[in-house]
Amino acid sequence: MDGDEALGIPPQALYRDEEASFDRVDWEVKEMAEEKEEEFVFEDWLAEGIRGFKASAKKIVPEEVVQHFKSADREILLAIRSLIDKAIEWTEAKPEEEK
Repeated sequence: MDGDEALGIPPQALYRDEEASFDRVDWEVKEMAEEKEEEFVFEDWLAEGIRGFKASAKKIVPEEVVQHFKSADREILLAIRSLIDKAIEWTEAKPEEEK
């Protein structure tokens, strides 16, 4: 009788566990190899970080602050629109003055 059998562990169980652990190691090695094959892309890394930051910020920043930022964005766009409108008026007025 084998020492493991004396403990009540059938030999088949030992082999299964060894195979399972080898399978797990093979899987981990394969996963590491796949990770190494992926090329580092700065833009992807940065985008992932921004998405993570936004997700965590949504939990921290009150909704009122978010609304203020959206309003500020709108005001900036309106200001840019005003500048563009003025530039269009200015360019349209120049040909009339040159006549």
